[in-house]
Amino acid sequence: MSDEQVGRVDVLFLIVNYHSADAVAGLLESIAAKRGASKVGISVVDNSESEVEHASLSAIADRYRSDFDLVLCTRSAANLGYAGGNNRAYEAAEQIGLAANVIVVANPDVKIADGLVSVLADEVDHDPQALFAVTTRTNGSLSSGLYEMDTRWGQTKSVWSHGAAAHRSFLYPGGHFIVTSNALWQNARGFSDDFFLFCEEADLVLRLQESNGFSGVRAIESVVVDHDQGLTTGAHGSLKEKSLTTYFHGTRSRVVLFRKHAALRKSLPLVVMLRAAWAVLVLLKAGTHASRAVFQGMQSGFAWRRVAVPGRDGRQQ
Repeated sequence: MSDEQVGRVDVLFLIVNYHSADAVAGLLESIAAKRGASKVGISVVDNSESEVEHASLSAIADRYRSDFDLVLCTRSAANLGYAGGNNRAYEAAEQIGLAANVIVVANPDVKIADGLVSVLADEVDHDPQALFAVTTRTNGSLSSGLYEMDTRWGQTKSVWSHGAAAHRSFLYPGGHFIVTSNALWQNARGFSDDFFLFCEEADLVLRLQESNGFSGVRAIESVVVDHDQGLTTGAHGSLKEKSLTTYFHGTRSRVVLFRKHAALRKSLPLVVMLRAAWAVLVLLKAGTHASRAVFQGMQSGFAWRRVAVPGRDGRQQ
């Protein structure tokens, strides 16, 4: 099917649903209210593996079809995780010949509060070789939407500006809302399938840094999203509130990231020691099951073997 038949949009939103249909509805409502002059497409992938959930999500998609230039709702045969789900959402649009200038990865736990979608398109047009975050409000506090990872021990923190990263650190946009040109997304082949949940955006930056022309990570200050952090992943601040999924994949993905990239590999022993020490704290604060999930995540990270997917998994080692 040709672009002329399907049409071209300025901005394509990729959304992964996992038992969060009501949150997806809130996100779509906010996009519709803030779309501005942009032509907007929506591609939602349902990872829930539930007929009831998919029926609810499909009904929501139908409700908003008149608000956007195109709405796709794809049911995944299995839970593909954050990386695989977003890649599948992009592929679903690509398969029907939809053309887009800008790609936005948006979690269901965000809503656009201020600014216009058309501003995102303008910012990407000015710097199409950059990855962008947007101003993020979480529990009433504002941040740039950017995070910084220390390459010595893998700790991350939210940062308030888009200046240069500290020594032996790098910046990446938070996975709750990432804006990029379609060309840059295609260059990276999307997220890496090495990850199921967490660290995909850090890996994306590291892979792009190895390519020619990547201009870095930026923050768009004039667009603000409200982020209900942990709504879809269980990644809450309190150790007692974190889900076992967060404990497992938060650890597994960190080990995989530091095994995968040569620039990080020498720090892997320290990362592992710190995770083991953290598991002891988790045992005291959150109990046996949570601590076991950390160690199981570590084990799974060391069992990981790269599957060569050109452009998506980085250089074959």
